[in-house]
Amino acid sequence: MHNRPLIILVTGAPGSGKSTLAATIADHMRLPHIERDVVFRGINMTHGEKTDPITVGIPAYYAVIHAMLDCSMSLVTDGTMYKGISEEDIKKHLVSRGYVINLHTRAKNEKERFRQREYSRTFQPSDWVEGHMARLDAIYTDTVDPLEYGVECIEVDTNDGYHPTIEQLAREIMKRYDKDTKEN
Repeated sequence: MHNRPLIILVTGAPGSGKSTLAATIADHMRLPHIERDVVFRGINMTHGEKTDPITVGIPAYYAVIHAMLDCSMSLVTDGTMYKGISEEDIKKHLVSRGYVINLHTRAKNEKERFRQREYSRTFQPSDWVEGHMARLDAIYTDTVDPLEYGVECIEVDTNDGYHPTIEQLAREIMKRYDKDTKEN
């Protein structure tokens, strides 16, 4: 029995495999997965692409997570986090609400992986993708390394499968979560 929800936070640079890892670990551990980009897309589909992700998207993302945490539900969430911007939000919205462990993804050619993925989405015009790539270039270095949230972090290489493997990650997460429960 655990006394607070487990929050698996998957971070990394755009194109590093965050969402795929988060979905895979969520499926493996049978936990719900909240993908920040999908929350943003849901807002954009309703209100249009001009919706500001900072004033509308970020609060909506945390509102979805809060709704689950209010039910004492453990979960997996992923999103690109930005140095000097995201640390306080994570501490306020996640660390204060449960046991958080950060899985931070790394991959070679992250920008190219991101570009290929965005161009493969038929609903996005190429000029939108190019604008998105320009924004990525401007913030990329602020997303590559794990940020300091005051939580444990496991780095995951996503170049060829997962290193550590999904099974190893799940065991390590549960070992740390169980230890936290005994200590708190």
